[in-house]
Amino acid sequence: YVVGKVTLTLHTAVGFSDVYAMHLGGNDGQWEFLCAGDAFRQLHDAVDASKRGDAVVSKEVWDKLRMHCRGVPAGSGGLVKLLNVVHPVEVQSNPPLRLPPRIFPIIEHYVPIPVKEKFKDGVGDKWLAELRRATAIFINLRGLELNRDGCDSTYMVRRTNDALKRMQQIIQHNQGYLRQFCVDDKGTVLIVVFGVPPFTWENNPYRAVKTAMEIRDALEAIQVDHGIGIASGDVYVGSVGSEFRHEHAVVGDTVNTAARLSNKASLNDIWLDEKTFDKAKSRVQFEHVQHLKVKGKNKMIQVYRPVGFNRFAALEGNAVQLLGRSNEVKTFMMAVLSLKTGATSTKKGRSAFWITGDAGVGKSALVSKFYQLARAHFRAYYVAGDAVSTRDPFYAIKTLLTDVLELHGVDKKVKHERVMEAIGDSKRLKPYAFLLNKMLGVSFECTLAKLKRDKLHRFFGDVPAGNSNLKGTTQDGKRGSDSRASARSSQRASTSPPIVDPEDVDKDGKITEALVGRIIDHNRIKSGKGSVWILEDVHLYDKPSWRLLTRLRRKLLVDSIIVITSRLPEEGNTPRSQGSQANSLLDIKKEIYDFRASGGQHVPLEGLTDVKNIKVLLCQRLGCMDIEPQIVDFVYNYSKKGNPFLCVQVSRMLMAKNYLTFDRDENISSRKTMCRLGRGVDLSKIKLPTEVRTLITMRLDHLPATELLLCKLASVFGVQFDTGALFHVFRVEGGGANKFGSALMKLEKNRIISEVSSTAYRFTSPMLQEACEGTMSQELRASIHLNIAAYFEIQIHEEPEDEEIPTLDIPDVEKASLSPSGHRPSETRPPTQQVGWHCLKAALYSDSCQIEAAETALQYLSDLWNKSKVDSAAAQNQILQDACSIASRYPLALGAIHGSTDIAARTFFSLLNLRLKDRHAAAQ
Repeated sequence: YVVGKVTLTLHTAVGFSDVYAMHLGGNDGQWEFLCAGDAFRQLHDAVDASKRGDAVVSKEVWDKLRMHCRGVPAGSGGLVKLLNVVHPVEVQSNPPLRLPPRIFPIIEHYVPIPVKEKFKDGVGDKWLAELRRATAIFINLRGLELNRDGCDSTYMVRRTNDALKRMQQIIQHNQGYLRQFCVDDKGTVLIVVFGVPPFTWENNPYRAVKTAMEIRDALEAIQVDHGIGIASGDVYVGSVGSEFRHEHAVVGDTVNTAARLSNKASLNDIWLDEKTFDKAKSRVQFEHVQHLKVKGKNKMIQVYRPVGFNRFAALEGNAVQLLGRSNEVKTFMMAVLSLKTGATSTKKGRSAFWITGDAGVGKSALVSKFYQLARAHFRAYYVAGDAVSTRDPFYAIKTLLTDVLELHGVDKKVKHERVMEAIGDSKRLKPYAFLLNKMLGVSFECTLAKLKRDKLHRFFGDVPAGNSNLKGTTQDGKRGSDSRASARSSQRASTSPPIVDPEDVDKDGKITEALVGRIIDHNRIKSGKGSVWILEDVHLYDKPSWRLLTRLRRKLLVDSIIVITSRLPEEGNTPRSQGSQANSLLDIKKEIYDFRASGGQHVPLEGLTDVKNIKVLLCQRLGCMDIEPQIVDFVYNYSKKGNPFLCVQVSRMLMAKNYLTFDRDENISSRKTMCRLGRGVDLSKIKLPTEVRTLITMRLDHLPATELLLCKLASVFGVQFDTGALFHVFRVEGGGANKFGSALMKLEKNRIISEVSSTAYRFTSPMLQEACEGTMSQELRASIHLNIAAYFEIQIHEEPEDEEIPTLDIPDVEKASLSPSGHRPSETRPPTQQVGWHCLKAALYSDSCQIEAAETALQYLSDLWNKSKVDSAAAQNQILQDACSIASRYPLALGAIHGSTDIAARTFFSLLNLRLKDRHAAAQ
């Protein structure tokens, strides 16, 4: 099957047996439907024996088909390759399935979450199709032999359901997308994806590795053998299939690579590719496994396995020189010297810093510097916010106290001793030590007689039952009706301890606050020296920890320094999938206001405003002594005015694309003296680096559905767009006319777009436009271009033009970038030119464009050829290349320019014919 320049091939395998169907899972209302049986085992051998274009059937299938088909042996085990059908059997197709509305609430539990989110927002199914940067996990459950004949089906169903529910809980906790749970020729497999809306995060690879490690532990606990593969890269996300049946799929080489790694992985091991390793190595420790050759890859791939977590890797491994932050470092060193000399007691707020800034501006690098300076003089404690852990109550406090009490890697008995030593002889606090059970992994006994079992539910840790008042009370809180029920409930109470809800005991949190404060005081007295508390990314802290830390701020400041970092989220841009778990904009702003009112110092970080610092940063990253000014200026302007992270990513992209050349030292050839722009490199055509695009796309994903739809539609116009045309397309695409104005205002308020005139807006950065357009498929962009062209066609008929079409004003940036592969910013043009431009885009993007649009596109290109302003050879060559692409797809469209009396148009047609003949000859 040929699609454009790509030839698709297929090989088919068929198995036959009794199968059984299972409805599994159910966590958070999400169910999976699974079929299994010996027929799937037969597929394994049949697939291996088949080649491109073959149809291979198992022995069981051939026994049913031998009277109707001809075939030849295809390997061992009775496999047969089908040649043709001798006696056809009439097959009656079933009519399309019509489902009664009453079962829709049931089916909803089987619908993927991304699909439900899109339809909940009221957008069409075509908007499901996107191109994304994602991380895929492929789990091969080797210990579930669902396809083996003679296995105990009841036992296997229970075992499979247990495994799936455990994995579902972990995936949901880490906020990933369970793409599929199925049985095929590879066995029982589960696919998880991070990076598919609404499951898009900055740290997708880290979340994937963390999820895989937790799943590995969960499967080992129930003795299910497995192999796990992880890969990161670009994928297609959207609907696949026909009008009668289609499914939401994640397709691409990334998913295939993860599948290959899971099959090759050692027993109960996790193997991942180099891209995932690069993005997760700052927080996870890895070891190199081997170089591996896998099916579908020409090159060997580097394989790694995770061996543990390292919270301090980012702090200890930052050896790059800190640029443009000398004032902040000097202020911190003054606080360190004051604490060392004992002068902080009279300046309570002067030893507290709150650092804010955008992603990539350098907060972590500054914190790393502070951490290294503080460790030389005091005990330094570090807790980083984690969006995954916002669902874990007191996660940040647990991490902090574990460091304070040095509880890492010690058994429960030692934990008990250290906690009790820190609480001391306080008769007021000792009875409430059980409140720390879940937080610190201990199991202190609850001795409070007032705790009634009917008030208890799962929230805090296990507490051994020893209270006589609880006897005769069942686990669900109901008292037994006779002596036997009382005896049974008493027995259960003695073997299954009750679980305590702290809100029944500590409704205002003051007892927990007193316990944590007591531990901190004990640590300060015991250590005999000051402490530095570094609380990074507090906008990602869980709310119970945040409230407790806010109350304990005064206690933490005694003989200590506090460094807090956070991002100021933009209004209306809080991740929808985090909901109330993350601190809202109002909470953070209010806390900063209170922080400053109490004497703390607010340190807002901006980009590197001094171009000299940008130059030094680039020289560090590129390993050269000097660099051309035009490269520095380009990086500065492209990186949101000096954002260090974006500067580094742009420089890496320039290196990877071989856009830079280096002069070498005559004496030492390995020393790079000067970095220059490569010959013929046009900086205006450079595309957005992948990591930057991913970061911006994640920000856009958190917009409400209407605003996100408006952004995507506007991005098709270019950097600048006409509001009248955008309103027309927005209404056609189902956005709703009454929502257009408010969505436009919100985007302007969030600094995503800005007003140019009363009828035009533009994106505040070309990066936003490029990232937004880059998520859409070419077919989707083609349909939008046609809608835009239709709008301007209407404008032409409403306002007929008697005069000649104005000369096209094509900016220099656009001259050699007319095809979809290059970026062309939209300018305000007459409607006639707008129709031609958008028809050109539609014809280039789509293989099924209307013939009228293709004719208009060729006429437009012919006009461009004739205009005097298109005078460069590169631009003329690009015009001919685009025209050749359109004419080869739509030969009938050549009639639009054939037979023209204009000499220039006839010349263009002749050159185009020559190009088409050359292409045909090359194909032959």
